[in-house]
Amino acid sequence: MNRFAFLSTAFALKRLYRLSNARTAISGEENIPDGPVIFTVNHFTRIETLFLPYHLEEITGRPIWSLAHHALFTGAMAGFLEKGGAVSTAAPDRDSLIIKSLLMDEARWIIFPEGSMVKSKKVVSEDGFIVDNGEEKKRPRTGAANLALRAEFYRRRILHHRAEEGREAAMEVCRPFEVESPEGVTDKAVHIVPVNITYYPLRVRENALNRLAAFLVDALPQRVSEELMTEGSMLLDGVDVDIRFGRPLEAGAYLEDSVITSDIESPCPFGPDDPIASLDALRQAAVTLMQDYMAAIYAMTTVNPDHLFASILREMPGDLIDPEDLRRRVYLAATLRLDSQRLYLHRSLEYSQIHLITDDRFGRCEDFFRYAQDTGVLLSAENGVFRRNSAKLSADYDFHDIRVANPIAVMANEIEPLALLRPHLTRLARETSFHIQRRLVAHLLEKGVRSFEKARSRYGFQHEFMDKEAGRPFFLEGMPGRAGVLLIHGYLSLPARMQALGDILQKKGFWVYGVRLPGHGTSLEDLEKAKAGQWEDAVLEGYALLHVLCGKVAAVGVSLGGLLASLLAVRIPGLRALCLVGVPSRIQEYRLCDEPGSAIWDRIFSRIRTGKKEKMRLPCGLEASGMGYREHSETVFREMALLAEKVRTGVPLIRVPCMVLQGRKDPLVAPEAAPEIFKRLETAHKELYLADSLFHDILSEDGGERIWDLITGFLTRWEG
Repeated sequence: MNRFAFLSTAFALKRLYRLSNARTAISGEENIPDGPVIFTVNHFTRIETLFLPYHLEEITGRPIWSLAHHALFTGAMAGFLEKGGAVSTAAPDRDSLIIKSLLMDEARWIIFPEGSMVKSKKVVSEDGFIVDNGEEKKRPRTGAANLALRAEFYRRRILHHRAEEGREAAMEVCRPFEVESPEGVTDKAVHIVPVNITYYPLRVRENALNRLAAFLVDALPQRVSEELMTEGSMLLDGVDVDIRFGRPLEAGAYLEDSVITSDIESPCPFGPDDPIASLDALRQAAVTLMQDYMAAIYAMTTVNPDHLFASILREMPGDLIDPEDLRRRVYLAATLRLDSQRLYLHRSLEYSQIHLITDDRFGRCEDFFRYAQDTGVLLSAENGVFRRNSAKLSADYDFHDIRVANPIAVMANEIEPLALLRPHLTRLARETSFHIQRRLVAHLLEKGVRSFEKARSRYGFQHEFMDKEAGRPFFLEGMPGRAGVLLIHGYLSLPARMQALGDILQKKGFWVYGVRLPGHGTSLEDLEKAKAGQWEDAVLEGYALLHVLCGKVAAVGVSLGGLLASLLAVRIPGLRALCLVGVPSRIQEYRLCDEPGSAIWDRIFSRIRTGKKEKMRLPCGLEASGMGYREHSETVFREMALLAEKVRTGVPLIRVPCMVLQGRKDPLVAPEAAPEIFKRLETAHKELYLADSLFHDILSEDGGERIWDLITGFLTRWEG
């Protein structure tokens, strides 16, 4: 191979790939051993033959050659591939070239053992792995296994002859492979490294590339159009490409057979095409090695949200699909702790998935439903329910059509080899909606309690707390048909501080959940690690719990809890009512200690701007210290500032009935905060109440019954 041509072509590929909107995540590089390697890779697109050598060359610093299907070697593409280190599957000397390069450790190879692109992603049958290449269905090829075993076989034979029979005997073994000297044969073992490439999201649609091609070429072949639609969308619209390297398989481990060893050490001369006693054993070893690396390739599939949606949609009984019900099933699937089951997750599944059953703020549900409708898998029915087109979803499409005509099936097919996951998804798909709701409620209740107990176990709790259980979230059962009320405590406060109001609401028939904001009810060390996003997710989990149980949900938030309740009302337009207690209209109005609030916040923002990372702590005021905290932490202030900015821009968007309350002599929030929030609210139904109180948390002070009655009355009026 021309080294200069390889490097210049790799540079061109690098520039081309970086111009695309593809986002690549690579993991498992540490599994690539030193020495001769064949990378066996699943094959879904043609672009893999272009970008994978580039990435591997960057990772290893070694030349990377690849075996590409002979159909690609036409016109200008042939020269481009050859300069990039690709060898045609039809090249007459391909095996000798590959074995020679492995014997001398000159280059590493990429081989696609499926033989061609598997556009349907259908690789599993009752008899094991079966690949559909558009012409026939057959087992994956053993070519990569044969090459690795033969290279290791002859590497060992050359080294044995050099040590035992002398240089000339070793040279006789080298000649068929055009190896000039036995001293040039590597002493490092040959390995196969399984590689999986997973794309997300898969959205096949018209794009600039296939429109341009259709304009320039009359009667553009269907196959070319399909590939431009698929791969053009990936490159232009943007796609996450997960490249995962598995544990290396040493070829020599498959040669541990007495007959094979006897041939390796035999003094009798023979060539690579001569019949030998171990031929059958080598063939069986190749089949075993192939099965091992194919299983490893598919086991490394990076599970993404589309996989869960598509698989559960396909398995659900009946064709009427309630989108909310499907979202709940997918959420439960995403909370199975898949990473602990030796499965690999797309980065979007590594965090809380509560958005799937609440605000869908990342648009994953909407995007999937829209795409399923665009491709005819879901049809609109009455009352927001979909009708599944089962005939289309299960149809056996032409090999070159399936990615365009039935991409939802392709998504589901891709995770069929994951035997650890498939039974869970099937069970979730086939459970009744009632049981799904019960599972969801149990999960959310347990999650809140488990989060508190885990934090308390790790960080302990403030000894000043009267009750170490005060940080535990609480749930109060109401009457059938009544609304649920989410109670959100304030900064440095506790769920227990909302218990009295919760008891009153329960007596009035409401369902009540007192959420715990992460970091609270334990210690300052725990609170310092909390992020605003975690507080938001905790509130959404509380909302989701009550929504499943009641359908109708209202929220009451104090201080920081009020900020979070405001954000909830922006995200969930269907919220029935909102009560905000002691909420600052601007974060600078929040007085954290004895200094004026603005002075403290000026210092904090100055430290943020200058990038100071060391922790700054400030003494608490009397009200906070009464709950067990002696100090504030600057890291928490930063999170509150981020949250407050979101809320400030969001308040005018609130359209639900809203009551704003504050003590006239609130020691922590400026007295004009409540009137200003009230003024900025654009909801048609709003109320303002200023209490004659010296406290910030007017819900928890002695004599708070008047406030409880106001809130209870307001929520009752707007319960609906």
